[in-house]
Amino acid sequence: MDCKLYRLRSKRVGKRSIKDLLGYSFLVPVYQRGYRWTKFNVSQLLDDILESEDKEYNLQVLVLCEKKNDKIVIDGQQRITTLFLINSCIDNILLDNEQENFKIEYESRERSREFLEFLSHMGNYDSLNWKDIWEKFNNYTSEEVKENIDFRYMYQAYEVIYEKLKDIVDVGKIKNHILNDCKFMVYYEKETEGETQNIFNKLNAGKIYLRCVPNSMGYSR
Repeated sequence: MDCKLYRLRSKRVGKRSIKDLLGYSFLVPVYQRGYRWTKFNVSQLLDDILESEDKEYNLQVLVLCEKKNDKIVIDGQQRITTLFLINSCIDNILLDNEQENFKIEYESRERSREFLEFLSHMGNYDSLNWKDIWEKFNNYTSEEVKENIDFRYMYQAYEVIYEKLKDIVDVGKIKNHILNDCKFMVYYEKETEGETQNIFNKLNAGKIYLRCVPNSMGYSR
């Protein structure tokens, strides 16, 4: 098994299903880039999840730091955002007003939070196109918003997810699989001034390694 080794001062470690994370508020700190997963990344993850139905699926590592009511995301922003979009898309297809999801906040990109929230509540569409979505988002915010690259990546991820799920007869079964069987290995770090950014930088530079987490997917953080 292709493993790496984690060398963090983590105090609590364990598997957490998506259902366990419902109601959490994740905070993406200012030093991290925005959402940048490509259509290929999103498609590969969702295909893997769909193929793993009825089996536990490992979403790899989520490194967090607790601060008041927020969970600061040190590692795993791309994956946790993609799971948010998958959950949102399923609930929109099901026209489920009682959406089951977690929250994602941004320390420096409030509009990105609003756009994610908009995608999660826009309902079920027969087809998607950027021009219509952008117009609806501006109506949603009640003011003109400048486009940024986060919006494009989030939209194209949602579009990929929707195209894969829209014709599935029992999408509710997929929802249950994601909530109960798809699990992160969660690491919690103590909050120390400047330390979370230091850990983030070392993770991205490959100077900190993961312990016993299969690394077969090759997804970016």
